[in-house]
Amino acid sequence: MTRSGTVTLRIPPEACPPLAGATSCKGAVNLRTVDPLRLTPRGRLTRRTLASASYQMRPGTQARVTLRLSKRQRSLLQRRGRLLVIATVTTVLDQTGKLTSTSYPFVLLRPRR
Repeated sequence: MTRSGTVTLRIPPEACPPLAGATSCKGAVNLRTVDPLRLTPRGRLTRRTLASASYQMRPGTQARVTLRLSKRQRSLLQRRGRLLVIATVTTVLDQTGKLTSTSYPFVLLRPRR
């Protein structure tokens, strides 16, 4: 993560496999915490969504998606030092309409000064 709060993720080619007739894939990436951090008004702990973005890619290629954390999410990361997060990649294939979803866990570290 950079000091401005941007995180760049690489979407692997497996997220959009080359199929006959498919010209492009569209999808979305959601970055959520693994551990529950937020209290709901009823007192329940829920996972916090840090960032989300959409993307479009050609089948069989690798794509890069840039996510931007808000000031509130960056301050949470500064306080904790690191966060265990899950990036959920949801892809819709162009002509078939098939929906695939894959999760990738990783650790998000606060930026160096």
